[in-house]
Amino acid sequence: MHHHHPVSTSAIAVQSFRASTVSCPADPNSQMAPKPIDQSTYVPKQVDSTTANYTEVHHRQFIAESAREQERIAELTMKKRLQEAEQARLKRVTERNDALSKKTAKKAARRAKRKQAKGAANGQVSSAAKTSADPAEDSGAAAEQKTTEVK
Repeated sequence: MHHHHPVSTSAIAVQSFRASTVSCPADPNSQMAPKPIDQSTYVPKQVDSTTANYTEVHHRQFIAESAREQERIAELTMKKRLQEAEQARLKRVTERNDALSKKTAKKAARRAKRKQAKGAANGQVSSAAKTSADPAEDSGAAAEQKTTEVK
């Protein structure tokens, strides 16, 4: 509100808008009742039609702006959700790949052990099934067994 202006358009708009929205007569006992307008500071009477017009235009602009703002917020929210979904997907993929590489490492270790044992002893196969989840350990164990077999 520009108080240094003799007549503030936004003040007029607000007052006329309030006047148009308050349909019931002002009840002086009601706390919701609009304050009586001070006639000395109020605007000349001929302003009525233009004020109503201004208020409507202003109101339309406000609605348009808030609609745009809502759209922008929705867009940002969507982007954020998409990013989160993508991150979750990548995480799942990585976890799956890790699990797969562990699995294949285990299989490779078992295969190596099975080859060495040549299916002779059952104990050999069951110990291969009990290999640790760490593929490095498995391959290390397999390599150790190879060296003992070579001797």
